[in-house]
Amino acid sequence: EDRPRETFERIAKLAGCEVLLFGHTHLPYEKRVAGTLFANVGSVGRPKDGDPRACYALVELGRRPKLELRRVEYDVEVEAAAIEQSDLPNHYAEELRLGRTPATALAGDPGNRVVGKV
Repeated sequence: EDRPRETFERIAKLAGCEVLLFGHTHLPYEKRVAGTLFANVGSVGRPKDGDPRACYALVELGRRPKLELRRVEYDVEVEAAAIEQSDLPNHYAEELRLGRTPATALAGDPGNRVVGKV
């Protein structure tokens, strides 16, 4: 989402398609570049946009493809508690609650180390 426009133009040319959907960054968004609709369809868990709800996309294909990002509530606290009881880093639970990476995780807070299996 933060790449220069030229990067999207190059990808659009290489892909040769009208719609390009992807994920992994946990930042839902859409943009049109060089006739291609680029969209990150969101995530369920580890959100990075400040919204803890799950996110998915509905795509309407046609003459001009359209995308609608939708949000769904789920019991974030149940999932966060499960993370805290697991071997995962505790800051993952805070990410769910906050909808973003907590500042302590970015600063390398030693209180967020994995305990248990490695």
